Amino acid sequence: TKQYEKMRSAFEEKGIELFTGAIGVENQQIIEDKMAFTVECQKLGLPVTPAVEFNSVEELQEKIAELKPIYGQLSVKPAEGVYGYGFLELNDDISLYDQLNKQYVCRTEQFVQAYAELEVKPKYLLMPFLSGKECSVDIACNHGEILSKATRTKQGDHQEIQLKHEVDAVCAQLVKRFNCHGLINIQFRKDANGVWHILEINARPAGGFAY
Repeated sequence: TKQYEKMRSAFEEKGIELFTGAIGVENQQIIEDKMAFTVECQKLGLPVTPAVEFNSVEELQEKIAELKPIYGQLSVKPAEGVYGYGFLELNDDISLYDQLNKQYVCRTEQFVQAYAELEVKPKYLLMPFLSGKECSVDIACNHGEILSKATRTKQGDHQEIQLKHEVDAVCAQLVKRFNCHGLINIQFRKDANGVWHILEINARPAGGFAY
């Protein structure tokens, strides 16, 4: 996508409009780098999920010792890529048997050991685990302006779809800041107190976009 974005003006000269999720290589890089995205949202005063980055076992153990007394239950996700790929809830109360039916849950020490075994340590984020509902906002946007949107809130085995939602104002700020363009998806999740937190922007349509 970044390679095409660098050639945007050349495409426009041929009458071709690119839909790369966000206009500008820098915007795309910040969206892709979850730590940079977190920092930028914090600068804007937006309710993003707090996170710290690590890429060594020593850093991971230090960060766990630092954040666990503050947040209790933690979670991890890769610093780059799609949110669901590599996301894990670190739950020290889960039994090994119950883990068989829970793909995205493991004990803290299990993750530390697994991460330690990697020859090349990818950058990961350590965050508080948000235990509330999750919503996914599908948006059609044009040069930083929202044209149309629908918010899907996951309710067990089904989803509720709303055209107006509590996170609308935050979505508008994100779309404007990153000059979003085309079909994108923004994900949010509630904490235990019912406050919505930004998880990430997907500069592409989500899997459930067709709904």
